[in-house]
Amino acid sequence: MEADGARRGGHILPAEAIVVEPGVLQAWGCSNIAIETFQDTETNFRLLHPSGVSRPDAQALIARVRPNEDIVSAIETIARDHDMPDAIVRGSLGSLIGAQFENGTSVPDDATEVLIRMGRITAGVADIDLLAVDSRGHVHQGRLERGANPVCITFDLVLTRDTGTV
Repeated sequence: MEADGARRGGHILPAEAIVVEPGVLQAWGCSNIAIETFQDTETNFRLLHPSGVSRPDAQALIARVRPNEDIVSAIETIARDHDMPDAIVRGSLGSLIGAQFENGTSVPDDATEVLIRMGRITAGVADIDLLAVDSRGHVHQGRLERGANPVCITFDLVLTRDTGTV
């Protein structure tokens, strides 16, 4: 939030960020998965890459979605491939090529940084509500339209099985 009350967003630079109030954070980890940074030959960026072996019955998973894949469909595929018909998106880091929301509004931009506010897979169908920050720092919010939101550079996710408790 800006001093004038305007909602703005973008990359958070540690040397420039100031936390003015105490907060509570939740974290999820995987004992046998590492997240490392490597040069990505497809995008020519240094990107985070999860590596390790996931157990078939794992309660959580970390996944990376590659460029040009629709994020909603990709999340559904990841959940299906890991036998998680009901799951919660606990964390995300990534970018989309613009953003198209279910209510018909859109963010016509080449690259939008995003943060999933609420993501849930129920009976294999994803419902994703996110914030999208355009190249001018303006924040847009809504539920993503399926099939209309391709990943720009990368999209990293943490999914947990939905056990009915938060």
